[in-house]
Amino acid sequence: MKTPLVVLKRLRAGDEDLILKAYCKAGSVDVLVRGALQPKSEFFGVFEPFTFVEVDLKQKSSLLIPVDLLSRAVFLCRPLTYLKLRWCSWVSYFFLKNIPFYEEDLFRLLVFYLSLGDIKNPRALKLKFKLDVLKCLGSGIPKVKQRSIKVGSRRLLQRLIEAKIEEIHKFEISQEIFKECDNLLEELIQQSLS
Repeated sequence: MKTPLVVLKRLRAGDEDLILKAYCKAGSVDVLVRGALQPKSEFFGVFEPFTFVEVDLKQKSSLLIPVDLLSRAVFLCRPLTYLKLRWCSWVSYFFLKNIPFYEEDLFRLLVFYLSLGDIKNPRALKLKFKLDVLKCLGSGIPKVKQRSIKVGSRRLLQRLIEAKIEEIHKFEISQEIFKECDNLLEELIQQSLS
């Protein structure tokens, strides 16, 4: 299967191999990369967390195994700062926890949010991300208006829906409003996925 793939997490499997948690056309999958820790391997240094690469995979029991690299690997988490690393880890965890299936719009969303530049307002960005996930899932925006939440939270969500990603860093969000909005969006995402 030829597919674009994003590495969400990697685990060492012995002295030479890696097991990846990745997102590709097969959804969230486990990939066994034999010899990936050997400097002479064509896969050495390729499958790092938050890396995008096109690969040819074959199925072997419950694992996928890369047969060939079809493109150069691109590290998405740049510039590598502490906040950016935390952000990319959170996005990866969100996908591992919530998105077992493949959807092209979700794949593009994953690559886009991992590729963002400096992370200046993680609260607003998390809410915008979850709103965009709901949009990809085909739900969310009408339900946000119907829910009984505080007026300030409703206004914030509406502004975030309409905001461009470049404007997100300007939002000021209290911890209380963030928690209320985040809980609502998490509930809506879980409902959409069930």
